[in-house]
Amino acid sequence: MSEVVVVGSANVDHRLVVADFPAPGQTVKAVEFDTGPGGKGANQAVAAARAGAKTQMIASIGADLAGQSLRQVLSQAGVDITKVQVSPGVPTGAAYVMVNGAGENSIIVAAGANGDLSAADLATLSPGDYVLLQLEIPLELVEEAIFKAHSRQAKVVVNVSPVDDRTRPFLGLIDVLLVNELELGQVAELIGLSAAEADVAVTARAVAKKLGNTVACTLGAKGALLVTGDELLAVDAPRVTAVDTTGAGDTFAGYLVAGLAAGDPIPDVLARAVAAGAIAVTKPGAINAVPLAAEVDRMLAKG
Repeated sequence: MSEVVVVGSANVDHRLVVADFPAPGQTVKAVEFDTGPGGKGANQAVAAARAGAKTQMIASIGADLAGQSLRQVLSQAGVDITKVQVSPGVPTGAAYVMVNGAGENSIIVAAGANGDLSAADLATLSPGDYVLLQLEIPLELVEEAIFKAHSRQAKVVVNVSPVDDRTRPFLGLIDVLLVNELELGQVAELIGLSAAEADVAVTARAVAKKLGNTVACTLGAKGALLVTGDELLAVDAPRVTAVDTTGAGDTFAGYLVAGLAAGDPIPDVLARAVAAGAIAVTKPGAINAVPLAAEVDRMLAKG
């Protein structure tokens, strides 16, 4: 089975639960507050490992207690952390997450040590490995990682989040473009497509055709779809009660790439990733909400 190599952010999440998001200039009281491990890269690495993939993390953390805690969490989840570097004098990255009464979230990220990340360790990639990237690390590093991965005949999956104008030059170099519904529209606009009147399936087909890659798009409570060439596959999400949507997309990403690396049938891969994401929203937090493979199996067995 191919290895999953996640190059990305590792943060400490500061989570505040509020009844409603504050308006500009407004002060609101949090009804709940906690701190836990997170970062899109770390979340996705844990998800891939819990899905059963041989997973390695390339990340940068600070020489602080937060960094030590993240290393321990990753290792306990089965992630290879030998290439998680420590940046002395720089704090571990942080994310400030607000969750409202509907389980929706709003996030502010401070890069910290994530800004010191290097892609040098990608030289050890093997043909057929999957490299999973996000955009919470410097964009020049993302671009370098894409080129290095292709030079080693590895597959590249990029969770284009958050979308940035500077991503345009390398969007066509990605094997699998992973977005949510909002990000899909933003990418469509970046590459000159008009998505204003088109539904998500039409937009996904148009983006995949123009970029020449596979597009996987999460649709929240509606599930997800995947477009490869002329083929479109859609999977509905199981009905669940959402508590916190913070880590759902990252859980989907990790499970999706784990399934691709294993060479499983695409319908099964997508259904499994959707189920994993659905379970994640029923729990608070990011990494702490990522389900074990056995939990996903039980949900899928229920139909």
